Amino acid sequence: MTIPFNHVLAIRSAGSLMPASTQNKVEVSDCMINALRIDNGLKLINKTIDGVISESEIVPNANNLPLNATNSDWSVNTEFYAMFNGDLEAGPLSFFGNEVDSIMVRRTSNRKGFKQWEDVNLIEDITSRIDDKFNYSFYDRCVESGIIYRYGLQPISQEKRGTLFQGGNTNVVYEDIFLVGENGKQLKIRFNPNITSIRKNIKESRVETIGSKYPYITRNGNVGYKEFPLSGTITHFMDTTEEFAPRADIFIEDEFIDVGYDMSSDYEAIYRENNLTPYNNQILEREFREKVVDFLQDGKPKLFKSPIEGCMIVRLMDVNLTPNLQLGRLICDFSCTAIEVDEYNLDNLEKYKIQER
Repeated sequence: MTIPFNHVLAIRSAGSLMPASTQNKVEVSDCMINALRIDNGLKLINKTIDGVISESEIVPNANNLPLNATNSDWSVNTEFYAMFNGDLEAGPLSFFGNEVDSIMVRRTSNRKGFKQWEDVNLIEDITSRIDDKFNYSFYDRCVESGIIYRYGLQPISQEKRGTLFQGGNTNVVYEDIFLVGENGKQLKIRFNPNITSIRKNIKESRVETIGSKYPYITRNGNVGYKEFPLSGTITHFMDTTEEFAPRADIFIEDEFIDVGYDMSSDYEAIYRENNLTPYNNQILEREFREKVVDFLQDGKPKLFKSPIEGCMIVRLMDVNLTPNLQLGRLICDFSCTAIEVDEYNLDNLEKYKIQER
């Protein structure tokens, strides 16, 4: 799920935050999850009484603040500043000199009535975290299918939070089952995903007495977790975007030091010499399968995402592989038992390092 945030904050080459008296309302627009886009300068929009529109460049400086932030992207040519739109939650902004230290990405949803906002990701030192096209990308892999989300940006200055600039509603609908592990590593279960039953385990006991025709049933404790079998097919075609296992790293064990270059070209030569295509490549299937099995058996909690079952934090147990004999054991099916181990929320996702804030 990805969000471009545009037209949120205005910048100047040097100086401080713009006071409220010179700042129109700033908007977050075009929300669709995943990127904070930053542009190159401000423009002044001029409109005559005849309706003719023209644009002119604004050159902000310490003594000449721009009066209008127009619908342009952000710029990181110099320093990164924001307009607080008049006030801070910790008190009114009536002076110059408050530079923005960081920006917090926040979100809410229809489940919370769009009233309760949660911190999702803290952007610190953004000028060092953008790419050569002035893009900053944030991947929110921990959203639920079919839920309406709303994202916002909140500038932070000296540990004080400014106005929350909200975006529009956005959502995503999954077609597959996903498992998200530590550091946001995501495996798509695309082929033959199967869940045959779901059981909610609760602690109940039945007591039969001599003097009663019917038993007494009591519930003990607060136990109430889900358990279900999960299976699917493992093949490198489930990871065509290389989101789970980049091909440049697939032939290197995690604990080994980097060899210093991309080995994929070496293996491409091996494939050509042995007439291996993506459809009969035993080497690639084997190496990819080992990465998947290590992921399934690492013993760490994972976020389970499904369009039907929703989101759960689970642990996987009893992982088994069954080679596909019709394809000469080229690929395997896996099966395991998924057990819910904690409540799905942002605090627990951070606790298990699935999505850090």
